Amino acid sequence: MNRFFDVVRYRYLRSIVARAARYYYNSGEYRQAAMYYAKCLSSLDGLNIRSVYNVKRHWEYEYHRSLYRLGESPHSDPFFDITFSATATEKKLTASVGVFSIRVTHSGFFINGNYKGSRKNIVVCIDDQDVMFLSFRAGGLRKGHFNFFLKRSVVDHLPKISHLSLKDSASEYLVCSGSVCIELQVPHGDGSFHRRLEQGSKISKKGYLTLTDQEVSGHQDRFLDLYVRVRQHFEEHLNKKLFILYGTLLGLIREGDFIKGDDDFDAGYVSFADNPYDVKKETMELVIELVLAGFTCSFNTNGRLFRIRDQSTPGLHLDVRPVWFERDKVWLHKQACLSLIRSDFLPVAEGELRGKLVYTPALPEKFLASYYGSGWKIPDPSYSNGSQRIPKSVTRHLNKVCISPEDYRFMLSQIDRRKSDYPGAGQLISIGLHPLYPLTEYEANCEW
Repeated sequence: MNRFFDVVRYRYLRSIVARAARYYYNSGEYRQAAMYYAKCLSSLDGLNIRSVYNVKRHWEYEYHRSLYRLGESPHSDPFFDITFSATATEKKLTASVGVFSIRVTHSGFFINGNYKGSRKNIVVCIDDQDVMFLSFRAGGLRKGHFNFFLKRSVVDHLPKISHLSLKDSASEYLVCSGSVCIELQVPHGDGSFHRRLEQGSKISKKGYLTLTDQEVSGHQDRFLDLYVRVRQHFEEHLNKKLFILYGTLLGLIREGDFIKGDDDFDAGYVSFADNPYDVKKETMELVIELVLAGFTCSFNTNGRLFRIRDQSTPGLHLDVRPVWFERDKVWLHKQACLSLIRSDFLPVAEGELRGKLVYTPALPEKFLASYYGSGWKIPDPSYSNGSQRIPKSVTRHLNKVCISPEDYRFMLSQIDRRKSDYPGAGQLISIGLHPLYPLTEYEANCEW
């Protein structure tokens, strides 16, 4: 019953209060906007639903942006001064191929739209340079729908004035606000964006500006060193074997190395629980032990445990997920429900990545074919898991493993109760609940 009222209250905030705040802001009535956003934020404190993770930072940003317009915000954020506008262009205006919209959020530019053409991909252009390829939903009621972020790491390096457009492979342009070209005004932009592209950086499928090729190679070495330390701790203290997964596994099996430009590291372990509730309980207990042992663990805005790092690796983490077997399927985030069995994973196999011991599932090629499809051996730079159609029943079942704000508070209480006996204890961080301001503290503990 409590959850029912929490959901009703949250929907009221989203549909009534936040809309009123946005209306007042767009009307230039910043005092009213700030008041309504403050009401939204104060009302989140007692809610025990995961949706809180997704809106808290956004409403905090909007609240302080409203105060900034009044000259009253105690915090600074260069994003408060960003604007954009439709511009006149000589390019042919074609509405039939698709439309898109753009808005500024706490984490960057959020762009979404619908493509109605017949091509396979959409190209994102900045100053007439192709910088990113997008996939979109191939079927269903939302066929052709797409959305993506240009994160802060992109926006901060843009020129002070730049121009953004979207087109398909036939150079047919999508339309935004009656124009095919949007002028982005980023007063704090350092103008290094195009130079970094020339040096090997690119915009990742998650919307981040990656490191240069040389920087990435060194970054991957640090990922691997962190994995070795975490793997050893799992094996020696938790009696579990941590194996590599997803893109990390794909690189090892297909190329014998990391995928070029890969800027994350995926790993997992087998849970012998046979339902998501017991898996969640086990994962919470495991994370508590890892934090007390000196690791810093965090979870994303879906409540998915967990990311892990240590003091030797500031700025990067491993993505770790439990793998369990239920209903003759294997279940694991992100969005995976595959027709595989325990013997496809255990006993783990040993591999070597850049001279370091790594564990893999027992039959890694079988996992890769099941997850990526039969064409997994052929590189596809445009592939994105976000473009794949996942049954809602699968998403709902996997979400049962995700933790609520109440679960998070319980874990914090357990850590606080015991950490006097563990002077080197790390931290448990909720990215969605961590205060956004001051930005320096947020950036030191969280990631965009």
